[in-house]
Amino acid sequence: MLPWLLVAMQVSLAGPETGAAVTIASPSDGDKVGWQQMIRGTTTLKDAKLWIVVRPIPAVRFWVQAPATVDANGNWSNVSFFGEKSEAFRGLDFEIMVVANPEKELSEGLELERWPQAEARSATLKVKRQ
Repeated sequence: MLPWLLVAMQVSLAGPETGAAVTIASPSDGDKVGWQQMIRGTTTLKDAKLWIVVRPIPAVRFWVQAPATVDANGNWSNVSFFGEKSEAFRGLDFEIMVVANPEKELSEGLELERWPQAEARSATLKVKRQ
């Protein structure tokens, strides 16, 4: 498989009914992140309500971040938090997923037991807190 095709497959997942895609452009899989990190990407879903969800590994809780702001071209961004500002979170791995139009209502700060079901979801990225 071509390397660029493999990367594209890792960060995009189309919703089965709509064909809409949600992608994470930054950070990339394997990147190091700060305790606050700007997350950016794109969506082809018009009027999407996008939520960034992060999970520290190996924790079983998924933390809902503030909804992402989507512009008219489908570009979105928002700052997400990877633990707290303390040293305790340095070196931990985190997973990131973005969901579009979740089945159940989400709110910033909500803790979930699993990734939320949604009309479309990005692939899961793994990053390391620096």
